[in-house]
Amino acid sequence: ATSFLAGLHGVHFGLQQWMLVVALATLCSTGSAPVPSASLVLLATMLAAVGVPLDKTFGLITAVDWMLDRLRTSVNVAGDSSVAAYVALMAAKKGDEPCPAASGV
Repeated sequence: ATSFLAGLHGVHFGLQQWMLVVALATLCSTGSAPVPSASLVLLATMLAAVGVPLDKTFGLITAVDWMLDRLRTSVNVAGDSSVAAYVALMAAKKGDEPCPAASGV
């Protein structure tokens, strides 16, 4: 999204800007809040850091982000559920006393 909006504004990234985008995307993805559309706040931060103006073109991203946000959420929920079920299964195989929530596994 950052490179798309930069292209709309005619902003060309050099190596330093690309490295900054990669670093910020990595740090922001590890520390993002689990709230709807939190990625938009992080995107605005990244745009400001690399010198891309935050104006009406940001609306192009918000128009499609609601669907992408739902897809990201479903992937996160499926992943978390799978890991929790696997840990409960491994604990049962090891002979550890299962927690009450794992009785359905």
